[in-house]
Amino acid sequence: MSEPSDQSGDTGSAEFFSIQDVERETGITKELLRMWERRYGFPAPSRNSKGDRVYPRDQVAKLRLMRRLVNNGYRPAKLSALEPSALEALCVVGGAGSRHVRVDELASGLLAALRPDSAVVLENYLAELLSQRGLYSFIMDFMSFANVIVGDAWMKGEITIAQEHRYSDAVIRLVGQSLKTVQSGVHKPRILLATLPEEQHTLGLLMVEALLRLDGMDVLNLGAEVPVQSLVDAVSRCDADVVALSFSASFPGSKAVQQLENLRFRLPREVDIWVGGEGIVSTRRSVENVDVIKELDGIRLHTVRWRQGRSRP
Repeated sequence: MSEPSDQSGDTGSAEFFSIQDVERETGITKELLRMWERRYGFPAPSRNSKGDRVYPRDQVAKLRLMRRLVNNGYRPAKLSALEPSALEALCVVGGAGSRHVRVDELASGLLAALRPDSAVVLENYLAELLSQRGLYSFIMDFMSFANVIVGDAWMKGEITIAQEHRYSDAVIRLVGQSLKTVQSGVHKPRILLATLPEEQHTLGLLMVEALLRLDGMDVLNLGAEVPVQSLVDAVSRCDADVVALSFSASFPGSKAVQQLENLRFRLPREVDIWVGGEGIVSTRRSVENVDVIKELDGIRLHTVRWRQGRSRP
């Protein structure tokens, strides 16, 4: 995540983000930000001494909530008029109800563990949760919501960027250690996981890897920022059936589409491409023969459908 730029100019505060920062933090394109400003009066940026738009932290936090709800089918005209507390309530209703997760309790416990300076407190908290829930529930019923809670808390100034990084490092280490006890799968399809160039976030990849490994899938995680040609070569070398890619909320949707079009052109048609993450789910453009997985647990359904499709005469 980005620290707010010192672009205050005449605004009198350094807690402002440039329009480039806002696009990166929310995944909302600069063009869409300007359109919402004209149509709905929100966001309402100030101008710095150079005449450039600058956005206060509270507006960026609200934009993150709006982006999440727009992805779930809400109209921005309605959302722009609501207070952040009302948006947060809609996120809880829409996101956690089906899995019976008490997001308010989860947020309270997690942020309490994050605030002490000692990393041991957080690591003990996470390790206890993993022990109680098991790896599958830890990912689906904790991490799916905790990742958002931590990001929103940083955006609202409730935690520091160092604390946000501490959380990411801790869960990556903990899940990685847990996966050492899960044997490599043998079931088809053989899946390569990766992010494409300029996408550094790997937490989503690790979550998908864990779910697939728990289902006995044959999966190889190539990691972050894999060049397209290297990915094409890996598919050939590993005889992979599927390439699965993750795009975080901060990755511009237009760039994701361009990269996917390039990859789809280079890969054999019989190799499937599955994509997920907020950076691609929210874009309105589609890429032919690329499957968008909107929910984390949708990866399991895609593997079942793949096997059913390949078993037909």
